[in-house]
Amino acid sequence: ALHLLLVYGGVLEFSRDVGDLALNASYIVIQYGRLIVGTEEDPFLSNAALTIVGQRTAYELPVYGAKTIAVRTGELCLHGRPRVSWTKLAETAAAGNTTIVVRDDTDWEVGDHLWVSSTEYDQFEAEEIWITDISADGRVIQISKPLLYEHWGAGWEADGASGESMDAYRASVGLLTRNVVIQGDDVYTKAQQFGVQVVLSTESTTGDNPLLGQFSNVEVRRAGQGLKIGKYPIHFHL
Repeated sequence: ALHLLLVYGGVLEFSRDVGDLALNASYIVIQYGRLIVGTEEDPFLSNAALTIVGQRTAYELPVYGAKTIAVRTGELCLHGRPRVSWTKLAETAAAGNTTIVVRDDTDWEVGDHLWVSSTEYDQFEAEEIWITDISADGRVIQISKPLLYEHWGAGWEADGASGESMDAYRASVGLLTRNVVIQGDDVYTKAQQFGVQVVLSTESTTGDNPLLGQFSNVEVRRAGQGLKIGKYPIHFHL
């Protein structure tokens, strides 16, 4: 891993011609410069991982802290491959099921990481699952472990209603996997509750120096720093 990567007044852009790319560093600082992984018009299609390493004893930069991607009057533009982000269950999935059926066609794949929302009053009945097999249309999904809870998927009809099913009562199913990833290291993030943070701040709200953060189809994981105020996974500071 690099110790410090400084993009000062220039542009660092991930190449589209070499396949998958990984960038590891303790600090990435962007000042008057641009770090680009894909654009809105032309998203990045290969895999790209920005891994920020470090532990609690690391030196903290003023404002931005440690284990950080720091954007100081610059631009951070990350745009991954567009995918179906979420859908809803087409039928109720009982506790113990190892298959779920969703309402819409998806482009999801074996190995993708999903979430299923709770349909009870307990938010902790939301579940994370992984795909082990999937139908050609992406609707019938086999999952890595049996569901712990029931998730409604048949909707609900009120007495005297027109017969239309109330979609709000169906569980949502969403995709967590993305090809562009910002992540903390695998060791200290978990052991010390000390993950990566992306901090964007500008010198002034007026003038010609822009501050820009764009994120689409990006996965942020092993992020945020426990027991520290304001150390969020993504933080637009003031």
